[in-house]
Amino acid sequence: MFRRRAKDRQDQPTSETPPPQGDSPDPPKRARAKEVSKMVGKMRKTNERNRPRPRTGYDSGGGGDG
Repeated sequence: MFRRRAKDRQDQPTSETPPPQGDSPDPPKRARAKEVSKMVGKMRKTNERNRPRPRTGYDSGGGGDG
């Protein structure tokens, strides 16, 4: 899967399950925005978890084979 920049992430179509018209208190646009922001938050969390460690200090005091 492709990694996207944080800006592009909000453009992803999240209309897999469209909100029911009439029943939902939020207008569809707002519900979609909420869903998108939720997704972005989830992705950001995942990215933070998978982020590689900063490369500073790899050489100093190292250990390992390299």
